[in-house]
Amino acid sequence: YNGVGDPMHHLATFCNDCRGYENKEGMLIYLFQKSLEGGAARWFLSLPIHAIRTFEDVVDLFIIK
Repeated sequence: YNGVGDPMHHLATFCNDCRGYENKEGMLIYLFQKSLEGGAARWFLSLPIHAIRTFEDVVDLFIIK
């Protein structure tokens, strides 16, 4: 995802692709970061480290960005 298009579609597709990792927060966060490029990747990397403790934190931040 590069910041263009529907972020909810990206999130739904990502979650579908990552079934089986639901209990692996660190892996989900890592894989989500790797699914981003361009402006979306820069946005993720600009987040304060303390803002992300769980994948739910990532989802909440991604949806309101």
